[in-house]
Amino acid sequence: MGKRYWEDLTEGESFTCRPVAFDREGIVAFGKEYDPLPFHAGEVRAVPMAEMRLNEAAKMGFSRVVLPASNAERLSVKFPLELLPVRHVKEALSRAAGK
Repeated sequence: MGKRYWEDLTEGESFTCRPVAFDREGIVAFGKEYDPLPFHAGEVRAVPMAEMRLNEAAKMGFSRVVLPASNAERLSVKFPLELLPVRHVKEALSRAAGK
């Protein structure tokens, strides 16, 4: 039997699959293999043109910006913004709420 996804199953059907480790790495690997939506893993990924986006945010009057940590690590210029780098969605929500 080849790879199967949620939409391939019928109600009441069951099957046996390989064992899955329930540590962070095992869960993320399982999700990447079977879940086509990358945001379900909760990891915040880099965005393109981060410096341009930050410039626009400053022009629009923003003072704080939550951004992917991987982008924050590669910035080549300073911005008149409080930058809040994050690696996980839960962390982004917490930082945006001021915690």
